[in-house]
Amino acid sequence: SSSSVYAGPIAIAGTLATTDQSLHLIKAIAHDNSLGLDSAIVSATYIVDPWMADYVAASVGLNNPGGICLNAAGDLYIADTGNDVVRVVNHTSGLASIVAGSPGVPGNSGDGGPATSALLDHPAGVAVDAAGEVFISDNNNQAIRKVNAAGVIGTVASGLFNPTALALDAAGNLYICETSGHRVWKLTPSSVKSLVAGDGSIPAQTTDAAGDGGPATSAQLYFPGGIAVDPSGFPIWIADGGDNRIRRVDSDGSIRTIAGSGQTSPNPTDPATLGDGGLASAAACTFNEPRGLALDPWGNLYIADLWDHRVRKISPDGTISTVAGNGDNGVFLDGPLSSPDAWLSSIIGLAADSGGRLYLVDSSKVRRIPWPNP
Repeated sequence: SSSSVYAGPIAIAGTLATTDQSLHLIKAIAHDNSLGLDSAIVSATYIVDPWMADYVAASVGLNNPGGICLNAAGDLYIADTGNDVVRVVNHTSGLASIVAGSPGVPGNSGDGGPATSALLDHPAGVAVDAAGEVFISDNNNQAIRKVNAAGVIGTVASGLFNPTALALDAAGNLYICETSGHRVWKLTPSSVKSLVAGDGSIPAQTTDAAGDGGPATSAQLYFPGGIAVDPSGFPIWIADGGDNRIRRVDSDGSIRTIAGSGQTSPNPTDPATLGDGGLASAAACTFNEPRGLALDPWGNLYIADLWDHRVRKISPDGTISTVAGNGDNGVFLDGPLSSPDAWLSSIIGLAADSGGRLYLVDSSKVRRIPWPNP
């Protein structure tokens, strides 16, 4: 920054491995393109620690937000559940605006007109397709509403018992967690609804296999509250919240548990009691009501571990770990994830963007981890 010749941020073109995983070396070299000459290396050692920061300005005044998602441009959509609206935060300006609903006025009206004049009742989930159409879980109205690219709202599915989390595949199929109906549905672009998983009944106890190894439509789910889907349509990952498990539906229609024993940790502040560092499929892996799910471009699956106050990650090799949170639920500050004050509280919604940045609903805030997968 003190150079009389060069200014602006330095783009990192490469990395240098070290034996100390907490350190990364950054070396700056000035290159003259016209002469093909490099300056001498100027180097310094930095401690690089991912940061967690508030993304939505406090002035927005969120009230128990639920699901979140991002569009292709990186704009963040928020189901502001307690305020009965869906908001969008522009990725460039950081300014928030209302997509649908009237703040603090619950209701069920407005189909066929502007979404900003319509009424919603506790929207719990949101998803945006490639065309810019916004799908909303209108929870208390037991419906899925859609705002088209022109801003007109309509109902595309109804009769759902407590719809919450939503996800879309590349073909525009919408996947819906019918949480209190203990089922997951698929809605095609032409509004044809079909069952993906769950027969509507619940397991006798959380340690039950609950249909693992058989058809997903004959299996039992217990308050599913999170969903992620591969762009191709399979696999489909389900946060089976009441069963403290993460389950997967494959292209042959079968379901199985990929993480969680059905048990909860006796001490969520101790990573050893959560199974961190081992395989997610091992009996030692525990959750306490997993909710939101997010899939990043490298195949990492992130899990909002609600009452363990953590964000967990299943790597492509099947290893389970904690990305953020220390198990304590208390006053938190933004800053390095390694800080003892980097607490989380009641994580619900998750979203990952195309660069791997992770966004999470933490109580009444939406927070961001710029690099959760170092």
